[in-house]
Amino acid sequence: MKITTTKADAKSDAKSSKSKDSFVHGGKTYRLIRRKGSPFYNLRFVQQGKIVAHSLKTDLRHIAVTKATAFLEALEESQASGDTTRLDRMRTKSDYATIMEIALAWKGAIPTLRIAKRTAMDYIGQLEGLLRVSTGREEVGSLRANVLTKETVDAFVEGARKAGRPDHSIASQIVHARAVFKKSRMDIYKHLKLPDLTMFRGCSYEFESNDKTGFVPFSQQEMLDLANGADALYRDRRPVWVVYALMNYFGLRNDMVYRLKWDDFFEDGGVMKFTVRGNYKEAKAVTHTVPSDLWVRLKAYRTTDAEFVVPARHKSERHDICYRGINAFFDRFIDRSAEGEKKKSYLFRRQYGTILADKADIYAAQRGLGHRSVTTTEKFYGPRDFDAPIGLTDEDLRSFGEKQG
Repeated sequence: MKITTTKADAKSDAKSSKSKDSFVHGGKTYRLIRRKGSPFYNLRFVQQGKIVAHSLKTDLRHIAVTKATAFLEALEESQASGDTTRLDRMRTKSDYATIMEIALAWKGAIPTLRIAKRTAMDYIGQLEGLLRVSTGREEVGSLRANVLTKETVDAFVEGARKAGRPDHSIASQIVHARAVFKKSRMDIYKHLKLPDLTMFRGCSYEFESNDKTGFVPFSQQEMLDLANGADALYRDRRPVWVVYALMNYFGLRNDMVYRLKWDDFFEDGGVMKFTVRGNYKEAKAVTHTVPSDLWVRLKAYRTTDAEFVVPARHKSERHDICYRGINAFFDRFIDRSAEGEKKKSYLFRRQYGTILADKADIYAAQRGLGHRSVTTTEKFYGPRDFDAPIGLTDEDLRSFGEKQG
């Protein structure tokens, strides 16, 4: 049984469609048309002398081509073997979950994910953003899950590059979007129908490396300005000073400061310490030692019934202090926007890691930051450029040999 396209078919398409397109499969050209009043593409072809239309249930061309190709393969398979199971399944209405249903399932599972709510919300936001770029649509919640294909990621990469985004930013968004469908998290969607996500998870690209890894430390003047500004905050007993102190002296993230409680502090051998536990699976818990003079200043903010270290009347005010408040303070003294740095107060953490690496070594910085891998510390928290030490002398070699006995 032949599947063909004809001139009559093309004329019929022109009358019944508001737009038309074509693609090649098996050396033949097939038409994609959209009827008046419907946004969806239809596959038109001639079968046994009759014009046949198959709705592809999508208004996205690259998805339509993928679905049309799969349909034609199933049709050819049924003609060759007589088994129409696969073909019948494709002819039924799509019951794949929508992106909105996926997003609701993801958000409902956030308390069990062992990652910060803010991070989890960023992941689903990155997925929706990827779909907006690849489809050109502002509203993507109604899209079916079969939009999650390699072709969609291809379209995103192409669109993001045309918009002038650097490769490392594009690669980061793809990683975050895929995190929503990490294999260990798929139980979240067990009540939803999803397509095979192998290609969506696995497609790869040749991205240019980020030449801005590493960190350029604050200048001496910037550090003096920050210190003077922080002294003014402390004199006025502004809560933002607590955030500054914990980020500047211990390299805590904003969310770590937001969650830190007075119960996390304890005395050990006459020395005050506190433990911070990472809010994602790969992070390690870190116990910090508090210098006595800094502990005196921190205690000045503690009230009798306070639970959290950052003083605030309610949760939303504490959140505002730990994010907007400290960012506004940071912006008064340091501007790294020209270098593409957008995380603002997070740079306190990178400064902390760089100073710790300089004071001790990169492994001390790794422990202080709670990184599971020293590679992360070297890449993002070490200095952007490394100076090699002076070459070895004969005396160095002799001394080392003597130590070895």
